[in-house]
Formats: sequence, structure tokens, C-alpha cells
Amino acid sequence: AVKMDVSEAECVGLLAACGKGTTDSLALGDLSSKAFDGALEKLATARAEEYRRAQAAEREEAARAAEAGRLQEQLQSLFTPSGDDGPAVRLLACLAYILPLADGIQYGGPLVEFVPGLIPLFQIFYPIAMVKASIPFGTLILLIAFQFLAGNQDLPYLVRFNLQQAAVMDILFLLPALVQGFLGLQLPESLGLATFVILLGCIVYAVVLNALGKVPDGLGFISDAVKRRI
Repeated sequence: AVKMDVSEAECVGLLAACGKGTTDSLALGDLSSKAFDGALEKLATARAEEYRRAQAAEREEAARAAEAGRLQEQLQSLFTPSGDDGPAVRLLACLAYILPLADGIQYGGPLVEFVPGLIPLFQIFYPIAMVKASIPFGTLILLIAFQFLAGNQDLPYLVRFNLQQAAVMDILFLLPALVQGFLGLQLPESLGLATFVILLGCIVYAVVLNALGKVPDGLGFISDAVKRRI
């Protein structure tokens, strides 16, 4: 035997199926009638369907909660203050080198004749360099910002190290332009090209190691200077 509680409205429906009113009572014959059995079966079927839908809704809600938890964990793993190897941290560390590349790309124009594959690089960074150059003291402002952020202990070490290293590289590779402007000399094109090749090599090295989640601290005296400041 299966126990099933019925509401007042459902009782009225069972009575009506047997031709009874709300003030009537059911006899034993009514309870064994086909009309009563049919009404009771419909009620049981409706209850079963209601239960099935409730269970399906609970499973769907549990699945949504599990998916939301999984997505939250993935987002937290992208960038956490204590983690230095998440994808977002690595990307931020690589983006630090936009500054020295934008400042040094002015020397690399002749290289395109020998390496046409670098054309997309110049197409991307020349406009960035032009925008930065249009801002009064743009490079100085960015260098100060990099120094400030590199000293923020709340940022991951990988980001702070690369911000500081990008700033040091930018200062070093701007020296030819500073000398040229101070002395009023026109530096040989070969010197500017060599400067850009060295700069590009350093940036590629740093970006590759950042992508691997490793600190790019193998740039000799540049990295040594950064370590002393971090």
C-alpha cells in the first residue's frame, strides 16, 4: 500500500468523480468503483509528474550551481595576488614591454627590408609610438607609473619584475636618442639598427619566459639592476 496525502481540493475532485457532493461521504462501493479508481490514478499520475519536475528542477539548479562554482574557480585561478604563473599574470608581464618596444621601434625601420615578416609588428607599434609621442612627457609619465607599480607589493612578483625591467630597458635604449638630441649629432643608421635588434632580442626573451611562467632574469646587468630594486 502506498500512502498519499490529498488536499481539500483533490478530495472534492474525487467526490465529484463518484457523483458525490462536498457534504456526502463515500461508501465502500464508491471506493472500489472504476470512476474513483480512474480519478485516483489521474491524481497519482499528476503527483508523480509534479515530483519528477521538482526533481529535474533540483538537478538543474545543482548543475547550474556546480557550473558557477567551476567558472568562479577558473576566474580566480587566472589572477590571484599570491600566484605568479596564472595566464592573466603572464599576459600582464608581457604587456609591460610595449613601452620599450614603442620607444625603440623608431630605430628598426631599415630592418623591414631584410625581414619582411616584421611588417605587422611595425604596423601595430608605430601608431602606439605616435600616440605616446603626442602626449607631453608621455615616456616620462609611463616610466614613473611603471616604477610606482613595480613597488606595489600587492601585485604578483612576475608583474612587478617585468614592469621594472621594462622601465630599465626603456631608459637604456633611449640613450642613443638622448645623446643625439643633446649633441645635435646624427647617429649612424647601423647603430640605431643594432640598438633595435638588441632591444627586440631582449623583449622576445622576456616574453617567451613570461609565457612559460618563469622570471626573465637572465639579461645580465639589466636583470641584476632590477633584482636590486625589487
